Amino acid sequence: MKLSLKDISLKTRMKMHQIAERTLKENELISYILNKTPLPNQLTFLTYPTEELLYGGMAGGGKSEALLLAALQYVEEKFIPEGENRLTYDALILRRSLDDLEMPNAILDRAKQWLLPLEDTGLVYYKDLKKKFTFSSGATLTFRYLAHNNDLMKYQGAELQYIGFDELTQFPENQYQYLHSRLRKTEDNPIPLRMRAGTNPGGRGNDWVKKKFITGNVPFVPASYLENKYLDQEDYTRQLEKLDPLTKQQLMYGSWDAYAGNWLLITVDDFENSLRVLPDDKLLFSVVGVDSASTGQDKFACTLISLYQTGLMWLSDMVATRKMNQEEILFTFLEQHHDKNIKLIAFEREPGSDSTFAKKYWQGLLPKYNVVDFSPQGSKFVRARPVGQSIREKRLFINKDIKESLINELRNQFGYIHPLKEKMKEYPSPDLLDSTDYAHMGVMKILENKTRVTIL
Repeated sequence: MKLSLKDISLKTRMKMHQIAERTLKENELISYILNKTPLPNQLTFLTYPTEELLYGGMAGGGKSEALLLAALQYVEEKFIPEGENRLTYDALILRRSLDDLEMPNAILDRAKQWLLPLEDTGLVYYKDLKKKFTFSSGATLTFRYLAHNNDLMKYQGAELQYIGFDELTQFPENQYQYLHSRLRKTEDNPIPLRMRAGTNPGGRGNDWVKKKFITGNVPFVPASYLENKYLDQEDYTRQLEKLDPLTKQQLMYGSWDAYAGNWLLITVDDFENSLRVLPDDKLLFSVVGVDSASTGQDKFACTLISLYQTGLMWLSDMVATRKMNQEEILFTFLEQHHDKNIKLIAFEREPGSDSTFAKKYWQGLLPKYNVVDFSPQGSKFVRARPVGQSIREKRLFINKDIKESLINELRNQFGYIHPLKEKMKEYPSPDLLDSTDYAHMGVMKILENKTRVTIL
């Protein structure tokens, strides 16, 4: 249920005004750390009197800032009930992983920027080990991550008055629902119970968040970088224009239905414009990416990507076959390109204990080459994003003289690669795209000096 001021009743607006006066305008802590007026949609988010509320949509709308401000609204001593000497207000803000939580300028880093300068005043104390701020009133604000369902047990005895989910679509619905049971307070506590969240479309939880907030009855406040007067909107628009079609729909336009359709990684024009003849420039080095066939339906695929002195990459050649003599196919492919200065052969890391055996096996068969294995991170769609970005930014081109059937196969795989596993079951495994990913990873690995390989 989308909230806009014109749809909010006069009675509710009056209550929102009272909340704004009491918790924002008269809040000395927020006034001290915030040298600007909250955005109009942030103000709606901070004052709307409901237990559940989402702030979401386009990127750049100030979601993390809004969640943090909401957590600080009730930390002052004036909210201590009469006869008490300590405020019972405990706030919790969650991210999906520890890396997300500790990212520079993410929500915890933002809280440190705001609050750590106040430690000398005695208004707040921070304990880094627990990621916890304690205020002079007795109120607390804690930051945690919630990666797995087993982590829910850590909150079994918690009693919280505010819970904020940063990037809600990264969480499964059951975790959000469980944390509701941690919202509670005593009858004399004047502070309202609040469950707040901020997010963009996309992620594993896109569908349940859309169903609950966007098309359901739980209210949400739309966020938009176009309404953020503190942001360089023109520059930010240019950055968003560089995204793949799917992410662009989600972050630039706030689309919750961006899963529909194909060509979500790159456009057809991106692919067609990448088809060019090999250059005459000096070749620096090459990497072969290999996707081993795991079932009889999968293909064994190899891709050769070469880096030239201009700094541009070229997908020079490919092979994909269901024949079972994988070693012979790879040997032949390497022999065909013995003059391409192949520095790495990059495989996908096998699961569990098989990974060590697989790497030793291929290294033993290929003693002249440096064999590396990359652990797959995320879905095939996520893994293919760097390749898509290089094509969109015209840093990776495809040799148009490669066998036409192979180019068509790769073209189809770029067309149907999809973030949803259910959708991917409708298509063959994108083996050529996978091997391209590994070759691209290898080139990036060398350029980032993360291997002992000497380029020249």
